Amino acid sequence: MLSPRAFNIHSSWLSSLEKRSSPFPLIRRLELNLPQRISEGITKKQTITDLKNQIAEIKDNYSLLEADSQLLKQKIDEIGWEQIRAAETEDDISHDQRILNNKTALRLWRLNPIIGHVVSLSNWFVFGQGINIPKVDDDECQEIVNNIWTDEYNKKSVFSPMAQWTRHTILQLTGELFFVFFPPKPGNNTPLQIRTIHPNSISDIITCPDDKDIDIAYKRRLSGRRYDYSSDSWREDMHFTIKYHLDWALNPGAEGIIDNLPPEEKTLEGKIYHIKINTIGKRGWSEIYRVVRWVDSFNKLASARVSYARAEALFAWERKTKRGKADISSAKERFSPSGKASQVPPAVGSTLFTTEGVEWKRLPQTGVGAHSAAEDLRQLRLQIATGLSVPEHYLADGSQGNMATAKTMEIWALKKYLALQKMWEEIYVNIVKYGLKVAGIKKKYSIDIDFPPITVQEVKSWIDSVVLSSEKGFISEELASILIMQVLGINNISDEIKKLYRSGEKKESAKDVLEGLVSQVEKVIKEEGNK
Repeated sequence: MLSPRAFNIHSSWLSSLEKRSSPFPLIRRLELNLPQRISEGITKKQTITDLKNQIAEIKDNYSLLEADSQLLKQKIDEIGWEQIRAAETEDDISHDQRILNNKTALRLWRLNPIIGHVVSLSNWFVFGQGINIPKVDDDECQEIVNNIWTDEYNKKSVFSPMAQWTRHTILQLTGELFFVFFPPKPGNNTPLQIRTIHPNSISDIITCPDDKDIDIAYKRRLSGRRYDYSSDSWREDMHFTIKYHLDWALNPGAEGIIDNLPPEEKTLEGKIYHIKINTIGKRGWSEIYRVVRWVDSFNKLASARVSYARAEALFAWERKTKRGKADISSAKERFSPSGKASQVPPAVGSTLFTTEGVEWKRLPQTGVGAHSAAEDLRQLRLQIATGLSVPEHYLADGSQGNMATAKTMEIWALKKYLALQKMWEEIYVNIVKYGLKVAGIKKKYSIDIDFPPITVQEVKSWIDSVVLSSEKGFISEELASILIMQVLGINNISDEIKKLYRSGEKKESAKDVLEGLVSQVEKVIKEEGNK
């Protein structure tokens, strides 16, 4: 028979589950208040028969309670684990794990010289000194694009050279970008506003049930973090608010989408343009994740070699004496760096004078294992270089940096950077198209975006092509001058063009100018080849 204490405990347990809004439906079916009635019955000294009847009722529901207990135990065991779902096997990590990966990549970029160097290389090769305003073959469209590109907030977030490098850095560290478009409201003359959201703030992507390639909404976790000027500190609200952004290309009225849109009160202003790389799933994947363990192993081995070298250099001299402990103590004060503060070490190249009974011997630096450690470090560096798609000589290995080897080894790296330029060209073209669309443009137009050449040799080939096109009459000499100045990064191109073509008269032969620019490029290439 159950004791009154047992019934009270059972009643308290069920009451606590009810207060916590238990997600288990079977437990909610036990809201019979039987333990409470039994406790009251004991207090009122009910008969034994009444108690037996109530116990029988509890036993009838015990199997249901046991099933819920097993389910509760299963949920507890699954804490920290992700269930394998057949429909979403491509998303193999949780949002918390993704945040942890992003933090790891950020830490490596900040502290590890190899990762920091590779990220910077990609920024330099892809964007160079930054890309200029896209060219549109329609004056009305060009004016709209100019307004979008030169808007101060848009420049700070997306379009300035610094913003371009920053966005590309985040893309490399997290594998994805989230642009947010805010179209101008009716009667507002401001251009399309473009901002970004850090990938850690997007916890999930809701796709169309019938077509997983169609993104419907982006689940965003909003915190109540606000700065309190009265206390001069940030105030954290531990309660997160869940809201949703719609996808920028979504057609809300399409079949299969209208019934899966988030409620209006949970929909945020601004539509998201999602960029993802290195993935076949819903979220992006940073290539840095591939080399985290190799970087860690490289750091550990390099640190071990430093520790060994420091230990080996701990003692530089061996001094033997036959004069006993007193002489040893005196020598420690005179020659040890930790001796008297006034002791000045001898100058380099000094002569050592000793007396009979004292023997000095320099301890040799053996360098045991240094050669094998160097090769081990190189093999680890090769794994990192392969994972990040950069040639070995890009990672400060001069032994592989001769001209012939470098040209052969860097081809696939250059292909990588050309592919990234093509990707960013598509990104900016889509942004420009959306800006023209929300501005009401329905006419046909074409967009041209020029990225800087990858190498100096490519610059020469490109300039030769421009000069040849000018000589054959395919483009004007003035346009050829503009194109070459853009590639060479010359500022104030319009002013320079005015100097060359004043009032329609050429101050200097354009052909001579082009030839001079080509000569300068050839000189740079020759100097690079002699290094």
